[in-house]
Amino acid sequence: VFGCSAWTREPSGEEGPGEWYLHLFSPAQPDLNWTNLEVLADLDKTLRFWLDCCVDGFRIDAAHGMCKQLDGTPSAPDDDPRFDQDYVHDVHRMIRATLDHYPERIAIGAVGVRSAARFSRYVRGDELHLAFDPCTLR
Repeated sequence: VFGCSAWTREPSGEEGPGEWYLHLFSPAQPDLNWTNLEVLADLDKTLRFWLDCCVDGFRIDAAHGMCKQLDGTPSAPDDDPRFDQDYVHDVHRMIRATLDHYPERIAIGAVGVRSAARFSRYVRGDELHLAFDPCTLR
């Protein structure tokens, strides 16, 4: 996203070269595999930890970029496989289901998508409570 490679290789170790990992924003922030059930379970555990500490909610940066289509076949010519994939909504529904156990807590997402129709999908009754498009704030 910021003009450099989105892939970084871990340092070599005794077992040979390190594995590659994806990071759209910074090598210090590896992207997570949201299709992995262990990742979802850890997110739920982390959300509940902070909610039990009485945080009021969460701001999800690049909420439209959590899930990626990495097989190289965009579903439409103008599709960016890094953003706004349909299964990102499963992650947001899981987050919302956790938050619904904590009254008066919210999730707010920064969602930069190509149309109002696509944007509105992020604020359905079982997903984010609020969303904003950072591009419209400029």
